[in-house]
Amino acid sequence: MMVSFFHSGVESEIREERKNQFFIESGILLFRVKETKKTIDIICSDTEYGYKIKTTYTQDYYFVKDVIAAIISRINERFGKNYITDVDVNRDKVAIINLYAQQKEENSFLIQKPLGAQKWDHKKW
Repeated sequence: MMVSFFHSGVESEIREERKNQFFIESGILLFRVKETKKTIDIICSDTEYGYKIKTTYTQDYYFVKDVIAAIISRINERFGKNYITDVDVNRDKVAIINLYAQQKEENSFLIQKPLGAQKWDHKKW
C-alpha cells in the first residue's frame, strides 16, 4: 500500500508559505503538524509563524496524543498557563467520532443553507 500525503509538491509549498505569511501578518499563532512515514521522535520547532510539529503518521492515530501534548506544552510555556491534557485515542475514539459527525452535520450545506439546499439541482451535479 502506498501512502500519499495531501500537502506535498511545489504548488502546495507556495500555498503554505502564503498561509504562513497571512498568519504572521494577522498575529495568529499557528501550530502546523507535519506527518512523515519515517519513524521519528516528535519534534516541535519554533518558526516565524508559531510552531512546526513533525511526527510519525500511524493509521491508528496514536501519534495524536503526543501532538496534543506538544501543543499544550508550548501554550503553557508561551502564555504561562498550566493546562493539563488527558487524551487517549483508544478510550476517546467513539466520543471523537461522534463529535466529528455532529459538527460535520451542523456545518453541512443542508443545515447552514436550508433554502439553498431546497433549490439544489441534484440532476445537474
